[in-house]
Amino acid sequence: MRLSDIPAGSTVFVDANIPLASIFEEKRADLADEFLLRVEGRELVAVTSVVVLSEIFHRLLLAEACRLLRVPSHVALRHLKQELGLFRKLRESWELINEFLEFPLIVCPVDRGAFVEALVLARQYQLLINDATHIALMARQGIQLLATFDRDLQRVDFITCCGED
Repeated sequence: MRLSDIPAGSTVFVDANIPLASIFEEKRADLADEFLLRVEGRELVAVTSVVVLSEIFHRLLLAEACRLLRVPSHVALRHLKQELGLFRKLRESWELINEFLEFPLIVCPVDRGAFVEALVLARQYQLLINDATHIALMARQGIQLLATFDRDLQRVDFITCCGED
């Protein structure tokens, strides 16, 4: 299902790659922008998790550090860990994550039980743990729609991935 085909009033779990596509103006940014406008206008009920927010913020910090230092990501990461003053120079990342937090989002926490469920799902569907955590939270909340550009999540037979297809 395409993001644009999600019926109004639907509850959708939002993966990190949707806002990141918009922020980084990737090739699917127009689809992400349209979807995020629907969320902002409360046409859709958007659910996400602290894991997704962490993924987004990590990517934002790393990208901004790369631009500022003019180094590849593995070098920027080392600088972020070693040069504490670097965090004070990074402003755009904080602004962007705070803008995203202004969206009408329901943010799910991740507890031990959700993590254990994610471990089972990761093995069953051969998923990375963060993706499996999204699926575990969706199952707990009874959410069937996932806004994502990750094709590997299409292996999960009890959800519907909504992306560019």
